[in-house]
Amino acid sequence: MGPATNEKCAVPSSREDLFPRRGQRMEGDVDTAISKVSPGDDSVPQNLFDAMRELMWIHSPEDARDLAISLVENFGGNVVSADESTSSTMPIDLSFGTGTPMLPSASERSVARMLLEQYLPLFVVDVRRMLQLRSEIERHQEHASLDSLTQLSNRRMTGRALGRLLPGESVLLIDLDHFKTINDSLGHQAGDQVLRTFGRAILSTLRGRDFAGRYGGEEFVVVLPTDSEAEPLLERLRKLWLRIRPYEITFSAGIALVGTNVAAALGESDAAMYRAKSAGRDQWMWATSPTRPDSLPLLRSVRGNRTAAEFVA
Repeated sequence: MGPATNEKCAVPSSREDLFPRRGQRMEGDVDTAISKVSPGDDSVPQNLFDAMRELMWIHSPEDARDLAISLVENFGGNVVSADESTSSTMPIDLSFGTGTPMLPSASERSVARMLLEQYLPLFVVDVRRMLQLRSEIERHQEHASLDSLTQLSNRRMTGRALGRLLPGESVLLIDLDHFKTINDSLGHQAGDQVLRTFGRAILSTLRGRDFAGRYGGEEFVVVLPTDSEAEPLLERLRKLWLRIRPYEITFSAGIALVGTNVAAALGESDAAMYRAKSAGRDQWMWATSPTRPDSLPLLRSVRGNRTAAEFVA
């Protein structure tokens, strides 16, 4: 048997469908505005007040479903799947889009049925509104943390990541070579295409806990949990970049191991990157670190089909 038809139980689309405007008289039994309830208001069951408080802490449709089911059970009803509906079920889906539709059920003319008919429709409206607000907040947070062009973390989020560096991690500063030439000769749309494609290439090379962000212009920062992954990542990046780049543009990079002076890591990788550029670009170089006195500036030459490592005096 399908769900029982009961117009009084249909879920309204908004609060306005349940509450009259000022000066209008409300029809039906729903005469208590949730927005005005308080613990001392005897006209509202304590179970409902508790559920409304918990509603402020839900984070997902699953949380909302569990909360709604709990409220139905606390009112004395029960919840059944839609394919098990009877004349006692009410046509209000409590699944909120997760799994099988779930419907509240209570015997006709019972106290549980009266409470569910009076309070559950409005509660479902509030749950849906809360889920909508959560979704909007998450979307705004995501937009606020990403660079719209490259889809990497933006400058603000990159700054936060650099502020949380730990000794033993490594910082890579990557810069596109002769990027200004692309903008000047082919226009900013071509430049945007390069940045967009390079951002996608970086995202494709990241693994696990790796972080990547656009630091500014054509500069990018990558933070890795160890220094052993720095060169493998750059090698993966270069291989992919040679395959998908829209124009013949290369990149240079500097790598610095985060030591006891955490704040110095970005400057060390920046200096190493500029040494790589001065040495001919299209390559990467390790920074000299006070925590690694045995290390010399290492130039990794990857021009053309050659791959050679050489120490630079």
